Amino acid sequence: MADSKSLPIRGSTAYDPEGYTLEFETFRDDPQNAKIRALLKAPR
Repeated sequence: MADSKSLPIRGSTAYDPEGYTLEFETFRDDPQNAKIRALLKAPR
């Protein structure tokens, strides 16, 4: 995992056994991420 230098996110990448690239991101607690964090917490 690594923090972005320009955005309030933390992320990493990996390859699955089939060769697909996977990307994992965490939207850190920051005003810029308030809307997306609220959407991610909303019940579906």
